[in-house]
Amino acid sequence: MKQGSQKKKQRPTTKTKPISNDNHKERKKRKSSNKKNASINAKTHKIQKQQSAKRNRLTKKQRIALKKMQRKKLVLELIITIISTLSLISVIAYFIFAIPKVEGYSMTPTINDKDRLFVSKWGQVKRFSLIYFKEPKKNEVMIRRVIALPGEDFFYEKGKLYINGEEIVERFMSQETQSNEEKNTNITPDFSLQDILQVKRIPKGKYVVLGDNRRYSTDSRYFGLIDEKDIIGVVTIRLFPIHEMTHF
Repeated sequence: MKQGSQKKKQRPTTKTKPISNDNHKERKKRKSSNKKNASINAKTHKIQKQQSAKRNRLTKKQRIALKKMQRKKLVLELIITIISTLSLISVIAYFIFAIPKVEGYSMTPTINDKDRLFVSKWGQVKRFSLIYFKEPKKNEVMIRRVIALPGEDFFYEKGKLYINGEEIVERFMSQETQSNEEKNTNITPDFSLQDILQVKRIPKGKYVVLGDNRRYSTDSRYFGLIDEKDIIGVVTIRLFPIHEMTHF
């Protein structure tokens, strides 16, 4: 062993550079700049908040105006829808059906004054059908019952109907009317096709119509034959009054 105390190993020392004045100033500058930026950001945020609040105040007014516009638009759309629906119904009614009101007592007791009827414009005209038509002389609309068809001969005798010489029972006549006929109060007067029109057969496209109130009805005995082009439609239902609704 070597004599004397062994020399201790010395730790390496790091030399610290002294902080220069330039670096110190730079740090101060950065701090100052950061503070300024924070202040600017705060001010900007405040301004934006104020502007946003202002915009919100304007939006409320705009919302009220928008609601008014929406209401107007809704009302306008509703009016357009109603007009379109009514127009569509009118077009459909013009081509398919009609709902006339009865005027007068020519069809009593089957239908009465002020009754509302449903008329099908596509209905088929048959014997004893109730038809809605234009009266040829006065151009008035009315409802009567078809008695005789094109190509037929007919006459009434003692209140009974004969078509081409064969008796046809008028089953639509009510018991009240039939009992009146027995008393000769509502009996159909005797007449024939030749008496009223001086022809032996009903021409093509023509019809004879009578009212059920035979004594007081204005019908083919007064205005002659009905042309098929003047027939508007066939009565199928009595709509009103409701309690007397009937399907014909």
